[in-house]
Amino acid sequence: MAVLYRVFPAICVFLFFQCSGPVGASFKEPTGPYDAALMETVVSVRLFPRAHNNILALEHRLRQAQTHDMELLDSLGRTNGSGEHLPYIHAVYQRIKSRQEVVQALLPLKSRRGYVPDLLMIERIPEMEQESRRQAANYFYEKAETGLGLSEQYHSLIAARSAADHLDRIRKYYYPHWRQMDVLRRRADTLGTSFVLIRLKEQTEPLFPPNFEEKVLWITFHASPRPGCLYDYEVHCRNVNILVAPETTNTTTRTEEKKVKCGEKVERDTAGRVIKTEEIYRTEQTVIYTCETSRTVHGQADLVILRHYPADTIAVLPLKEVHTSQDSKIHENTPECPASPSHAYMEGRMQSCLRMAILREMRTLIEKEYP
Repeated sequence: MAVLYRVFPAICVFLFFQCSGPVGASFKEPTGPYDAALMETVVSVRLFPRAHNNILALEHRLRQAQTHDMELLDSLGRTNGSGEHLPYIHAVYQRIKSRQEVVQALLPLKSRRGYVPDLLMIERIPEMEQESRRQAANYFYEKAETGLGLSEQYHSLIAARSAADHLDRIRKYYYPHWRQMDVLRRRADTLGTSFVLIRLKEQTEPLFPPNFEEKVLWITFHASPRPGCLYDYEVHCRNVNILVAPETTNTTTRTEEKKVKCGEKVERDTAGRVIKTEEIYRTEQTVIYTCETSRTVHGQADLVILRHYPADTIAVLPLKEVHTSQDSKIHENTPECPASPSHAYMEGRMQSCLRMAILREMRTLIEKEYP
């Protein structure tokens, strides 16, 4: 019982703070300096609800925690000139609300000596927590509006992506739907996306189909211009060359010996009864053929990467890719080789490799410029 009394409070404190809601996940200050001691006292009161010392400790530690947070709210309110403290103010109100809900679940309390604690419970905390939640959501909403305005004015991808982060924070920590948040989020997604147009020069068989479109995080690739789309980058693929090597075959042999049962030797007594049976084996040699077939394809292309805002050539990159397809078969006594991939199959594989390399190089370049 003594071990349980020491261990159980620590477990309950851990679970309480892990489940304390979005405060710990968003800003911030999930617990105050007195909450751990308070929660240990709460657990003790739950186990021994009429113990006089436990009730006195609960009264004292609750007053410490509540006083600390109210003083913190006064300090944040006095220095909150531009609203940057609103998320922290909401976090403190949310902490007070959670704390009071835990303590209220213990009421009524009365010790064996007849003492009723004077618990410091702040009135109207649910209303104040909701008001601070609205103010924090409005703070991030206005920051998102400002960021989108800067993005449109200066063609800033970073400002639009920052606005998207503010809107996502509202959805995650405050409200799933708030004002025109969905409309702004779509604008941020459009303004924060880098659009890349891929053009192939002097090629009869393009690497990308005309309707090719792929989006990876904040980058969208098109293989043909789309009406109304302003492209940030343009990639010119030149000197695309795909060479499929002839099939190569390699056959190896090895000889294995194995024993094969060919009969039995039986010994009998004078009455004709079997007294001993011995199996007879002979040794046979088997030739094992291993045939490996491989085919290699080489591909290369030159990339000229243009940026439109401001307009300049920012990179010229040579690409080289190699892809090898291998297969093998093992047979006894007679060699048999697997069929190698066709020329068209290997050419298609290399086209896919070059496509992936082009997209990879563009993602790397754009992420360096807009991390």
